Amino acid sequence: MHNLLLLLSFLLPFSYSCTMDSLLTKDEWLVGEEKGTVIKEFTTAGKELTLTLESASFCEGANGIQLTIENKGNLIFTSNVEQFPYTNKIQIPANSPIKITTQVFEIVNPSISCIRLGNVKCKISY
Repeated sequence: MHNLLLLLSFLLPFSYSCTMDSLLTKDEWLVGEEKGTVIKEFTTAGKELTLTLESASFCEGANGIQLTIENKGNLIFTSNVEQFPYTNKIQIPANSPIKITTQVFEIVNPSISCIRLGNVKCKISY
């Protein structure tokens, strides 16, 4: 009986740490200085996509990220992101092909001069 309690004391914290979040499909990439445009294509499992954009020394104020999401060639979401971090939950068709395009665009702002462009870290889960 003592061995069983000892075993359970190790297994319960492990089973408790397995959350729904760990079951989500995830991907991440950089856009900016490394690549000016990144296109990701995949087939969804769920009906909601969470997209997060975080600055990785990105030259904000003089640049932004144009974000487009397509399903079977139809535009389902578009946004010009100029402030980071940015998070959005987007409803998408389940079990459907999705294409996400992230692309740097320039903001005309003569008061900001950047030495380098930097990057934005893009993360998705669905």
